[in-house]
Amino acid sequence: MLVPSQTLRVVTITAAMALFLSAANLAVPASFPRQARSPAKAPVKPTKQKDQLAAFLVAPIDLVRFKRSKGQSNSGGFHASRWFHRPKEPGFFYQYMLFLTPRQYTEGERFDGFSIVVYKLGKEVGDYYDTNEILVAVWCRLKDPDLGQADLVGMLVPEIKARFGEPFAVIGDVLVYQLDRRALSVHTNGGAVDWFKYVRLSRDIDGPRAVPELLLHSGPGW
Repeated sequence: MLVPSQTLRVVTITAAMALFLSAANLAVPASFPRQARSPAKAPVKPTKQKDQLAAFLVAPIDLVRFKRSKGQSNSGGFHASRWFHRPKEPGFFYQYMLFLTPRQYTEGERFDGFSIVVYKLGKEVGDYYDTNEILVAVWCRLKDPDLGQADLVGMLVPEIKARFGEPFAVIGDVLVYQLDRRALSVHTNGGAVDWFKYVRLSRDIDGPRAVPELLLHSGPGW
């Protein structure tokens, strides 16, 4: 029996519509997971305290300016701890101490109460005002406005935390901060800072229990 051509056209159109709707329905599950994804989280912004800590640890003092303001000091060779950062460039460790201070400290107090360790590039000590050196460590229990932002002795603990945030570790009376292989240890007595140490480290401290002893005891001995 022959089917009229008009009827064939109707059947063909109906079949095509059915296939189109079927394909659309099959596509829905594939698109559903994309719609269900949660939006990406915004990156965590560093706090103002972390920024201030980072800036301090990169350069606690302007070494060139500090030496010019002092005009003189005693100095000598230095045997560095394995914790001290050693630049790849040829050079040697060197120490400055017995700087003049605005306050009336005795010579013994100035000698034992403050020192700076640097890494001098090259083979010669050179002139006191030479700039071929990298700051590696500071030990301080004296107040001295020439230290600028590093004039920490006498500051109250809440002031330290407001500036640098919560410490990486608290060991006895010592607050320890670290970031990017640099560390600051602050010893407190009666709620105020009575000495601090800054060290550029050879590596990061793995955890609070791994804080090296050189950051925890007072004195210029490292």
